[in-house]
Amino acid sequence: MSVTDFIANKPAIVVMAWILIAVVALPLFAKLSTVVQEQQYTLPENSEAMTASRLIEKVKGGSDSVGVIVVTGVDLRDNNTVLKLTIWGNVFNETVAGRYMSEIKALPVMLAEANATLYHAMLTAVTNSTAYAKQLYRAFNEVDKAYASALENATRQVEVLNQSIEGIMEADKGYAEAYHGLLQLAETLNTTINGLIELDNALANTTEGLLGLAQRLNETATGLQRLDSVYSKLYQGLAANAPSLVAVLSNKTLVERMEKGLAFTWWQVSRAYYYLEAYNGSYEAYSEVANLTTVDPKLAPLQLAEALKAWQAVKQLVAEGLDPDTAAAKVAASIIANQTPPELRQLLPVFTNAWLEALARAKAAMNVTVLTEQYRLPPASAESQLAVLDAATKAAEAATDSIIVNSTAIAAQLLAEQLVSQGIPRDAAELLAEKAVRGTLEPIDVATVVAGQAAEEIGLPAHAKQLLAEILVASDPRAEGVLVASRADALNAAEKLLEALGAPREALDAARRILDQEMNRNVAAEEAAKLIEQQLDEKAKMLLATVVRLDPEARGLLAQNPEEAAKAAAEIVYNAMEEQGAVQLPREVVNQLALLVVRGEASPEQLRSLALSLVEQQAAEKMGQEQARLLAEALQRFDPDAAGRLADDPDLALQAVFWMAEQQGRRLPFTPEQLREMLGSKEALRRLVAEALREKVLENTPAEAKPYMERIIEVVVSEGPGVPEARKWNVIEDLLREAAREKADAMSINGLELPSWLPGRIAELAVAAARGELAVEEAAEKLAEQLLLGTVYPKMLSESKGLLVSSDYQAFLVMGTPLGVDRDELAKNTVETGKVAEELLGRLGIGYEKVYTSGSDLLMKQVEEYASKDVEKTSKFSELGTFIVLLLILESVFAVILPYMGVFLGLAVGGALVYLAASNGWIDVTSTSHSLMITTALGLGADYAGYIVHRFREEYAVLRDPREASRRALRRAGPAVVASALTVIIGFGSLLLGWDIGFLRSMGETIPLTVAATALASLTLVPALLSILGGRSWFWWPRKPSPERHVGRESKVMKALIRYEPLLLAVILVAIAGSAYFYVTFEGSHDMKLMLPDNAPALEAFDVLKEKFTPGVTDPVYVIAVLPQSIWSSNATAEALDGLAARIAEVPGVAKVMAPTRPMGEKVSIEEAKQMGGEKLASSDGRIAVIQVILDVDPYSRKGEETVKTIHDIVHSYAEQHGFKAYVGGAPYAVLEMDQLLHDRYYRRILPAASLLMVMVFTGIFGSLVASIAALLVIIGAAMMGIAASVILFQDILGKPVLWFLHIVSMIAVLGVGMDYNSFFLARALEEFHRSGGDSKKAVVRAAGAVSTFVVGLALVVTSAYLALMTASNIGMREMGFTLAVTVLLAGLMAAYLLTPLIVSLLGRRAWWPWGLQKRIEH
Repeated sequence: MSVTDFIANKPAIVVMAWILIAVVALPLFAKLSTVVQEQQYTLPENSEAMTASRLIEKVKGGSDSVGVIVVTGVDLRDNNTVLKLTIWGNVFNETVAGRYMSEIKALPVMLAEANATLYHAMLTAVTNSTAYAKQLYRAFNEVDKAYASALENATRQVEVLNQSIEGIMEADKGYAEAYHGLLQLAETLNTTINGLIELDNALANTTEGLLGLAQRLNETATGLQRLDSVYSKLYQGLAANAPSLVAVLSNKTLVERMEKGLAFTWWQVSRAYYYLEAYNGSYEAYSEVANLTTVDPKLAPLQLAEALKAWQAVKQLVAEGLDPDTAAAKVAASIIANQTPPELRQLLPVFTNAWLEALARAKAAMNVTVLTEQYRLPPASAESQLAVLDAATKAAEAATDSIIVNSTAIAAQLLAEQLVSQGIPRDAAELLAEKAVRGTLEPIDVATVVAGQAAEEIGLPAHAKQLLAEILVASDPRAEGVLVASRADALNAAEKLLEALGAPREALDAARRILDQEMNRNVAAEEAAKLIEQQLDEKAKMLLATVVRLDPEARGLLAQNPEEAAKAAAEIVYNAMEEQGAVQLPREVVNQLALLVVRGEASPEQLRSLALSLVEQQAAEKMGQEQARLLAEALQRFDPDAAGRLADDPDLALQAVFWMAEQQGRRLPFTPEQLREMLGSKEALRRLVAEALREKVLENTPAEAKPYMERIIEVVVSEGPGVPEARKWNVIEDLLREAAREKADAMSINGLELPSWLPGRIAELAVAAARGELAVEEAAEKLAEQLLLGTVYPKMLSESKGLLVSSDYQAFLVMGTPLGVDRDELAKNTVETGKVAEELLGRLGIGYEKVYTSGSDLLMKQVEEYASKDVEKTSKFSELGTFIVLLLILESVFAVILPYMGVFLGLAVGGALVYLAASNGWIDVTSTSHSLMITTALGLGADYAGYIVHRFREEYAVLRDPREASRRALRRAGPAVVASALTVIIGFGSLLLGWDIGFLRSMGETIPLTVAATALASLTLVPALLSILGGRSWFWWPRKPSPERHVGRESKVMKALIRYEPLLLAVILVAIAGSAYFYVTFEGSHDMKLMLPDNAPALEAFDVLKEKFTPGVTDPVYVIAVLPQSIWSSNATAEALDGLAARIAEVPGVAKVMAPTRPMGEKVSIEEAKQMGGEKLASSDGRIAVIQVILDVDPYSRKGEETVKTIHDIVHSYAEQHGFKAYVGGAPYAVLEMDQLLHDRYYRRILPAASLLMVMVFTGIFGSLVASIAALLVIIGAAMMGIAASVILFQDILGKPVLWFLHIVSMIAVLGVGMDYNSFFLARALEEFHRSGGDSKKAVVRAAGAVSTFVVGLALVVTSAYLALMTASNIGMREMGFTLAVTVLLAGLMAAYLLTPLIVSLLGRRAWWPWGLQKRIEH
């Protein structure tokens, strides 16, 4: 039964299968939307525009999306308005930045930033000047007071010096005594430390030895327990098993029963093998010849399974090289083994070998090599079987006698083999087995063998084997597992063994105690200490006690860490000194000295340092820490070897005192000689104090302030301490004015040239503020406002004209990067920004006309919203039109509904497959491909299912048998559906050749899956449902099928057309050729505003921008340069980048160029560029730079596109010449690059491959290359004529630009339906050609009468859907609807009447070249 017959005759099964498939597919189809990605018309990641976008993100920290707010009706030349806009800009920026938008550019924001900068600069200037005035006043007072204080202090210093000289001499004496005492103490500590370390090493080594001995004792005991277990089990086993084994082998009745059973089983197996082999495995033949129940009921053949299993087993062994007798014996033994008790199963090899040996002797006597070969075929088969059985039975009797006679030897051999398998040497095993079977086995025999094997395991020397055996037997004389049962007995036995091997008794006793305490290391250390203590004197015992206390586990801690030993030695020595009453040093000093000794650092220099620290500590209690430290430094400097030099020399002590004063920063204003002079003259004291004051003050004064301090000191010294206040302020005012002029000359605010009056005004206000006459904030605010309106704003307004400010100064622009993760959020935040702008204008009372909101994402969002509304509106018209046209064609309501049942199920299966592939990461599903896969599958599925229903109606009108009608309809219409589906799958699958363009790849992955699924449903489920329902009278309401209306009709239209077929073909081909010109030269518009109605809010904003601002301000072109060096550190790199910006600025159509070196459009220095925001156009390391290009023409106009291309060429040529990389980006270039890539992939890959593959598929199915080319010509011609009509109507007549991708969309749209129409007609034309006896014209007329009306009807269905788009709100959708409607209608007409039928009619048989006429057609 063929597939077609099965579907027609078993429709319930097909329907149930589809229901089951639907149950599985529908839940998966419902999840399809979860894998849909919103990203659609994106460029490949490696494209230039995408690379530029990623680099922009690195520099700007955000995307290149743009949001635009336009405010009109604002007087930007009114100062009051300007001040309000300054406040507006500050509040707006705080509200919007980081919340709705980033990178905000607007005149009010710039005003707010400039005002803030000016205010802070002025506040800083006034504040600093005021602070400087106060600082000068304080300095004046401080110098005046310092001069008075210095005179008083000079007298006191003389007295202090005398006291210091006496103190340093006393300290030096104590220093010398401490040093010699430390030398003696270091020697004592060294001796003690070495003793502690030696004892700690001895304790650790002895402890480790005892632990090792305890471990060995434990391991030996464990080994003895294991050995005793082996010894006991082996002895008891041999003593028990040997007699029983001999008894079994001596039991003749038992042995004879086993041997005869083996012989009989062997006979059954061998004859089964022989006869099944002879009869090629035929059990019937074997069972007939082997049935000897007439002789003896026991001689029945084996059962089927047993016989075949035995035969195969013997056959396998024979193939491995065994003779049939031995092989049968092995198989028989395996059969008997399953029925033998375990105690006898181990003897089965003995019985088998004995029987085989007896059988060999019997065969030798019979002069036979293989007994199995003595079987004969009928008629001698029974006699031969009985003869072989007799020989086998006699061999069993001989084997029984042999086993009985040699039972003892056999038992000994078996036992020996068991012992060998347990690892016992063969000689020893045979000896033990022999003694066991004879009853002479003794425990010492087993112990000797076991001990020999276990000596190495226990770690005993080879000569100790006999000793081990004796101890084992002595400890367990009856081999009853005594040592296994008692750990204590095992340890006792181990002690005896180790003592016999030389271990000391005392050490073993200690090890046993350690073992009793579970190997506790503390216990081991105590035992070791007891052993060591017996060899020490009393002093060493005291040291040992310290070692045990500090290292209780005897791990050698003191030896490993000598510093711990040093601490212990320090404690011992200090305690001894304390007991003797000789303690003069602190405990910590003794500890410190011990550490120095153990480290080898107790050198004389170190001991002197320690002695010096003792002196310093004692002095600190009297004079303070800092003074004591300085005293110690003086002793070390002037008495380096602690010899008491200062104590013996007062002059040297005087020098030391002066040195200490210098180290304290108290550099005295006199020398020792001057000191003697001052004691006799006060004038000398005054003179020296003044000189010292001048030097001290100027020494701590910054270089830039020294001239001012010189003036102050001069006044204080000349006019004495206590200068009057009026005099002070007069001097300060002069100094402050001079300083204000110097600072004003160096002041710069973002490169702004400051007015000449500013420095003097700052100085005046600072003096007033210092006297408390004016607040600094009030002064700064007035200065900032005056600078903003008079200097900054005019320049800002001029530079922003046409960009951020309208040419008539009545509108301003707000631009920024909206924040968000997707288009919806970006658009929403753009709108929110507009609301904030308008609300702030009203709140601050700023007069304005209107606020417009737009931007790239808002524009696309509104495009999507209007498109959604248009589709929703037009879908109602298209759905109604579709139903009406199908009802007119099929003349039945249910016949219209039925196809959609199959289509929807097929779509669900296809969608489920797409979901599974996408969820596993094999394919991507964009929102575009998601929509197209559903609409394409629905449209094509309706064609396929409708065509099947249409053909079924024709067949049913004649047959009145729904199942036969379904079978014929499927057989005759099925190839056309298959051809159409395959070509559509190939066509859309060819989109995968544009794999680097995401939405093309997604369509190429998803649409073929859904088309294949819907085609499968149309070819299986729809015919099955027709088989079930098509015979019901209600199914064809309101008009039933009739032969008169639906069978054998000829097309009158086609007859008329055939008369003029050459002329019509010429006209159509000329029309296609003419349309090709429009198609090849087609240049559409890239302006997405075509997809918006004229009254769209975003479009209104763009109209205002076009009228009042530079056209390209909202869609700049970005040039990103990747430089070898930072522009901030390399002048050559900066010059190269600026040269590129200058070249771009020269291009016609460029309004302004902004770069890091020209942030406002004009070239400035690097420092000025940084102050003016140039760093925002470069990466943090300065190696990626952004050049922003604003065009003075619409970027999406013809002129704008040419300008962008010119910029692109200049950029790459310049970058190549100067050795860096550059990329062009931004929306204007991205659109151009997408256009270029799409055209390249479509015309160079997709269209050629799709055309070739579709022709190959059509040729393969219909057998006609000519017809296939005609079908392809219909598709291409319809697409070209559709584009020509659209260009003529919209572009030439209405003056509207045409969407740039329309020609590709029309080709893709007609691809599916066009192949449907051609396939349906060609299939019927070929059928009618055979039916008419080769009359091509008659065949065409009859084919047209059968299907052309249906094909045109299908075309009208799609055309009506597309024409509904003409009611859309925007010109872009109307263009698309008109173009697609014309294209599809022309494809239907040319496939049904105007091109394909005329070519077939004109060419006749040649139309089906090369093998179309060989196709089998069922009439």
